[in-house]
Amino acid sequence: MKAYPEYKPSGIDWLDKIPSHWDSMPLKYTVKNQETDFIDGDWIESPFITETGVRYLTSGNVGPGFYKEQGNGFISDETFDKLNCIEVLPGDLLISRLNEPIARTCEVPELGYKIITCVDNVIYRPISDIFSRRFMMYQLNSEPFWFNASGLSSGATMKRISRSKLGNIKVIVPPLKEQEVIAAYLDDVTGKVDALIAEKQTQVEDLRAYRNSIITETVTRGLNPDAPLRHSGIDWLGDIPQHWEMSALKYLTSKIGSGITPRGGSEVYLDKGVLFIRSQNVYPDGLHLDDPKYISESIDESMSNTRVYTGDILLNITGASIGRCCIYTMTESANVNQHVCIIRPLCNLIKNQFLSYILNSKIGQDQIALFQTGGNREGLNFEQLKNFAIPLPPRSEQQAIAEFLDDKTEKIDALIDELNKQLDELAEYRQAVITEAVTGKVDVRDYRPQN
Repeated sequence: MKAYPEYKPSGIDWLDKIPSHWDSMPLKYTVKNQETDFIDGDWIESPFITETGVRYLTSGNVGPGFYKEQGNGFISDETFDKLNCIEVLPGDLLISRLNEPIARTCEVPELGYKIITCVDNVIYRPISDIFSRRFMMYQLNSEPFWFNASGLSSGATMKRISRSKLGNIKVIVPPLKEQEVIAAYLDDVTGKVDALIAEKQTQVEDLRAYRNSIITETVTRGLNPDAPLRHSGIDWLGDIPQHWEMSALKYLTSKIGSGITPRGGSEVYLDKGVLFIRSQNVYPDGLHLDDPKYISESIDESMSNTRVYTGDILLNITGASIGRCCIYTMTESANVNQHVCIIRPLCNLIKNQFLSYILNSKIGQDQIALFQTGGNREGLNFEQLKNFAIPLPPRSEQQAIAEFLDDKTEKIDALIDELNKQLDELAEYRQAVITEAVTGKVDVRDYRPQN
């Protein structure tokens, strides 16, 4: 793709040069009326949220360039009138002021409801005879714009930018016809990339489902397809090999218990010391320690009952990640918080690899779902965990099953990793195409849509 013949200084903090016939201006000046066309959504307290009525969109519904259907919040028509809420219209752009990427933007689809949005989203309606909404959405979803918006944001755990700072960020303004061509070009290219991404995401989901089915089949039926079967005594489990036993988890472990959050919470975390494992670290493929936290040896000493040892199984017992489970394989000292349960198998009865596969299988996950408690923050208690039903082959067979599944899952995981790598590359390519087009690095004026 060729560059433009001439460029000039952009006058924009986040961009060096733009094509010589392009302009720039603060985002807030791209609307006709800043009191109606560039305005925050409404502050809605949780008691006002209902199950029907006017659809309430949050920042979680705003994806980078696409609307995300998640959550199911509404307010009543009476609340809408009482609070004098601002109606969001299909085709409006929503700019999220909260969480990375700051300033991500989506177009509101037709949802079949009257719509409002939260105060962390800006309702943005650029002047239609000067600005293409699709072009502006692509520009606001370019990495340089996000980087600049993020630099103007504040907040330690959740970054947020004010509407006034957002409105003062300069944007690029090509002629309207050129904006429309760029938007059409990006619709075409990103549409094809998105189709590839969707195809590979489906492949990942299929592989994960296949992985789960192999694990479940093997930990309930074993490796011999001709083995005589008997009923397990549990309707939802069905048949197991005749020579297997059934046991409650409490008879197979020396410890089932979780940690605590140290007094002072996150304020006591250190850059080094004793590893402190939280639920966000625990995944079926092992610990994810991209952002490790540590506690002092003195705090670890005060929490000596919840120390983690090599071979322990860690299971998330609360929140959205409930049921994620892995074996602690490190030799370094570690401790856990109250959201992570330590399960210490009796090695003369059950192999930790085999038990980990059971807990990660449909058998384990179905029991977790069955026992979930705690309202909005679902959780498991220790008595429920102790009564988990565990199919129990002889230890030699447990070892063979674990080795078989290690081999199978390693191959499947390698395929999933390769697909995820391709997904990352496609996402990077998609973002590069958007950035180059909306910043004028490439000239797409000769683009013509192909049938």
